[in-house]
Amino acid sequence: MAKEQKGSSKVILVSDLDWTMVNHHDPDHRDLRAFNEIWKTQFSTTGSTLIFSSGRSPVLYRELAEHVPLLQPDVLVCSVGTEILVDHMSKTDEAWESYLDGQGWDRNMVLSVVEACHVDGVHFTLQQETEQRPHKVSYKVHGDNAEHIQKAIDGLRGALDAKGIAANVIYSGSVDLDILPQRASKGKALAFLLEQLGVHTRDDKGEVQMSGKVDAVVVCGDSGNDIELFEVPHVHGCIVANAHQELRQWYDEHGKGNTNMFFASKDGPAGIVECLSHYTFMK
Repeated sequence: MAKEQKGSSKVILVSDLDWTMVNHHDPDHRDLRAFNEIWKTQFSTTGSTLIFSSGRSPVLYRELAEHVPLLQPDVLVCSVGTEILVDHMSKTDEAWESYLDGQGWDRNMVLSVVEACHVDGVHFTLQQETEQRPHKVSYKVHGDNAEHIQKAIDGLRGALDAKGIAANVIYSGSVDLDILPQRASKGKALAFLLEQLGVHTRDDKGEVQMSGKVDAVVVCGDSGNDIELFEVPHVHGCIVANAHQELRQWYDEHGKGNTNMFFASKDGPAGIVECLSHYTFMK
């Protein structure tokens, strides 16, 4: 966390990268540069914390950071919540890795189950090697229609369950399929971090409460693998205008009417700035 001074609100901002913090339709990254300036002048000075939470592996994150003017985050959550890099990405969070290992994750068995899963018109293709991680198996899903794809994914979940594999199957962006230990996701990684940081505490009944260490936790996303971020207790949510259908559907079913959920009218980082202004976190 940055050195604390007086200024805007002290927040933890958690953002997805592709199409949320980074708008790939903005070649000069003007909106991202505008966010960067606001963060440096209004939030870094309050002791706020910046967390990037991405489906990208550390390898693909570094490739992105070489070409896009991203701020260095305080924490990087990558590989759809299966890896946490702390202390400005200088080391892995060993406690999180041990927690994921403790459930008996069997990566080879996951590969076998997917290989045996067949639905006419639907194909699972392994993503590139950099995206295959110790606690993540990732595919591209190709199908002739959305109904067949959903049937295949539901069948896959059932097959994993039948084999006794406690897995979290996440479909996002209408093409990406990630299979993780059941204990892992972007949301579960964030909940773990918030307890580590002392931002979340538990009362006598075991219910999660805000400790008062920060004014707010703000989460920002655009796709299905961000949904669990919005389900972490006591967060303020920002869905950017260019969100994918699966997140829009979740918002229609679960987010409408929730004053802590904001659906931006602007894409990517401009939507994040819009959200911070909406909640009056900026001075």
